[in-house]
Order: sequence, then C-alpha cells, then structure tokens
Amino acid sequence: MSVDVELDESGNPDPTNGTAMVNGIEELKQSLEIRLLSQVGWAVNDVEFGVEWLDFFGENDNADLAADKIAEALEQDDRIANVLSVTVTPDYKTRKANIHTTLQLSDDDLIAENEDPNLSFDASFEI
Repeated sequence: MSVDVELDESGNPDPTNGTAMVNGIEELKQSLEIRLLSQVGWAVNDVEFGVEWLDFFGENDNADLAADKIAEALEQDDRIANVLSVTVTPDYKTRKANIHTTLQLSDDDLIAENEDPNLSFDASFEI
C-alpha cells in the first residue's frame, strides 16, 4: 500500500514539517487530488500525469469536456479500475468548479479498507 507525506490545503507538507504520513484510501485521495490539480505534461518522468486543462469555463461553459478530461486523468492511476461518473459543477460567483466522482477501485487492500469497491471522491479547483 502506498504511503506519502500528508499535504495541507496549499499542497505543502503538513505543519509538522512533513512527518505526518497518509496511506491507504487517504493517500489515494491525496494522489488523485494532486493529479487533478496538475496540468498534463508537467511531470518529468510521466508525461501523462495530470489533466489536459483547457479553457473549460471561459466563453464556453464546457463542464462535459472537463468531466471527460478528468476521467481520462483519473484512469491513469493503476489503483482505479474505472471512473464510473464525473460531475463538474462550476460556481462563477466563487470562481471554483466542484468535482464529484465515483471510482471503481482495483486494489483489493483499498477495497477492503473502503468496505466497498466504489469510492466517492470530491475535489475543487479555481476557474
């Protein structure tokens, strides 16, 4: 099972100077959030890591295209068997888009920890 340093809301190591760790479902959620908030191609050794962020919420409100690109990105994680649903809801007042996903897990340990093969995952990003 993967283990990583716990990150705060800004994406920095937690206030304990990086000594707090996350694993299991919490590590997966943290990893997926990092993936969602990253532009595809930024990672040096993984050119497919991240989302192909386009101007989804400029002149054209294209939440469906955003959902498709998010699903593509999440399916790159080996621990995800399938992305069952993605809902993107833009809020122009707060300039954020909320993402709700339902994912089918492929890792038996994560399924056991979650007590369900399907995982609900929420995130948001600024638009």
